[in-house]
Amino acid sequence: MQAAWLIYTVAMTQAYGRTDSERGVSRFHVTLGHYHAMIEAGLLEGKRVQLIKGELLEMTPMGPPHIGRITILTMQLVASLRGRAAVSSQTPISLETKDTEPEADFVILSLEVFQESQFENRLPRAREVSALVEVSDSSLAFDRGEKLTLYAENGVKEVWILVVKTGRLEVYRNPRDGAYLEKRTLESGESARFLDYPDVFCNMASMNVSLYPSGSEVNYAYCKRFGVGGTVHFICSSGRCFESA
Repeated sequence: MQAAWLIYTVAMTQAYGRTDSERGVSRFHVTLGHYHAMIEAGLLEGKRVQLIKGELLEMTPMGPPHIGRITILTMQLVASLRGRAAVSSQTPISLETKDTEPEADFVILSLEVFQESQFENRLPRAREVSALVEVSDSSLAFDRGEKLTLYAENGVKEVWILVVKTGRLEVYRNPRDGAYLEKRTLESGESARFLDYPDVFCNMASMNVSLYPSGSEVNYAYCKRFGVGGTVHFICSSGRCFESA
């Protein structure tokens, strides 16, 4: 505990005042070993941090719109992929890039991959991931730039970035040489499907993304209705969610 606190104190002192306002983060230099030591000692508990190429990035706290998108997507992804995929929120990813451990808003994994280890002793690896979803507000430049490049370099085959301020959804696929060869931006009325789960798609009817199985009945002006396992879920544009048998 004392060693971890010393590491933390030195790193923070050396990096004091290094703020990257454009990316919405503050940067601190730390090694992967130091980072894990601080986590194990509980020194980073409650902090939104990620390790990127030896830099400890402290993310800007989430505001209400960001929290709203995260909450809606959590309910919708879990409901839509139940029994077919494991959905994890705010999850670190193991990359081959040295001294790097980013955290994704959502990690989607096949049940086979999850059940193999259940990640009791390790983190999910980039090439095991079916898709990553990032909800981006003040960190949009970082998510589109440094972070997306890392995902491509390490072989994450599909990344979705939901832009909080505009409600647009950016879909990135086909990683090669540190970049994604395919990019699609969804506006209102457009939809995208996951590569590994083509019957689950995102319809950009409003700034509130609604995910539901294809073929479901959608006939409400302000709500998206979808059925999962005999249960009908109503996801409202107000951000309030109701469930009815």
